[in-house]
Amino acid sequence: MTTGFENSVRHLLQSKETHLSLGQEILEASAGAAFPMDFLTAAVLNRSLALIDGFCSLIRDRNFLAATPLLRLQLDNALRLSAAWQVADPHDFVMQVLRGTHIRNIQDRNGTKLTDRHLVDLLSREDDQIRSVYEQTSAFVHLSDKHMLAIFSGSKQGEALHIQIGDQRGHFADRNFLEAVLAFSHCTSLVLKFAHGWAFTKANPNIATSTGA
Repeated sequence: MTTGFENSVRHLLQSKETHLSLGQEILEASAGAAFPMDFLTAAVLNRSLALIDGFCSLIRDRNFLAATPLLRLQLDNALRLSAAWQVADPHDFVMQVLRGTHIRNIQDRNGTKLTDRHLVDLLSREDDQIRSVYEQTSAFVHLSDKHMLAIFSGSKQGEALHIQIGDQRGHFADRNFLEAVLAFSHCTSLVLKFAHGWAFTKANPNIATSTGA
């Protein structure tokens, strides 16, 4: 792997410290008072930490087919945390989720259901990378052409077809692994952005209300 790849992985792992410090900041804000949004944000930060560990381990081992679905799950973290900014009452939104309501069945403040596709559309207005990451990584979550093409190893036009079941480390180029790490880091930055937003709102309710934060 290239130096750029390893540096990117280390940078991603270093973000774990930000997760922990941000979580502490949220839980201690407002004299330690607890709000439903604390539960959602803490759950996302906790899941994000677990995904970072798993993704970095798999991607360093060049296990692309197993690592890429975790990228989709990190995007899921960002999308579902962003949903709290699209509803009329974020705390009620969290309580509905805690009661087992699927987010896709909850409506935003304009009456549109918060499906993954709608959340992608909303977040894409601010971040033009989201739609591409969503579409590319979803293909690795559900069995698709990506998995079928991965079994063909070393076959060139005019040559016999070679099908390989097992070690796929040599099938994907170094740039694929670097792109995956950069995309994961980007999704992680979105998770931290929304978590920072709640930390600010909880610690500064008057300022947040007046600025629309």
